[in-house]
Amino acid sequence: MLVLPPTSERALRGVPVAVLDFETTGPDPETAIPVQIAVVHCALGDDEPRVVYKTLVNPGVPIPEGASAVHHIVDADVVDAPSWPEVLPSLLAVLEGRVLAAYNLPYDWSILARGVRDADAGELPFGTLDPLVWAQVVHKYKAGKKLVDVAARFGIEVDAHDAAGDALATALVMPLLLHELGRHPEGGRAPLLSVDAMWRWTCRAARMNEMERADYHRKKGNPPFQPSWTPRLDALGG
Repeated sequence: MLVLPPTSERALRGVPVAVLDFETTGPDPETAIPVQIAVVHCALGDDEPRVVYKTLVNPGVPIPEGASAVHHIVDADVVDAPSWPEVLPSLLAVLEGRVLAAYNLPYDWSILARGVRDADAGELPFGTLDPLVWAQVVHKYKAGKKLVDVAARFGIEVDAHDAAGDALATALVMPLLLHELGRHPEGGRAPLLSVDAMWRWTCRAARMNEMERADYHRKKGNPPFQPSWTPRLDALGG
């Protein structure tokens, strides 16, 4: 079992979670290659998150200046680092049997799923926990939905654009956002009962968020909004 599937009936509280974060060569998850990876483990809401995996990765191509400007990782930093195919087995080992979580899940999931597929290591189910979607609901009228903004509202400092720093901050904000979601009229207790219940709620909320953002862009005359959740959910028939 690679990861606990999004349809797991396991209780959400205390479920073993692997929070994943990639720093990469670019913003497009269909072409981006990892340059740094980190994983944080926690039992959701029941213990202190801990970094269990962190590594630099040699992408095999020059790191674009634009990407380096974000995460400050340059070619010289990764020249002796293992390649993405070389680190994938050890990464999968720390994900095994856990629910996958990431802040902006479609991005990190897409990179991981492509790596798994390219390595002929099976298929990775889309899901499961994305605190960005939770923040878009419970902090809808608050400025800033980036991880650093959400964390700051909870008094959490983020070592931003460092894979371990981002993964750890994600793990720390998750139970706090869930507490707010449980008291929110668009959430309530129902999505907090199980992994499957949270996944089904997240899919509905993500679709609604993207519909609202697309409508906003259209009314403002902006370039069309490019959804990340909707195409994947359409492919699942969900």
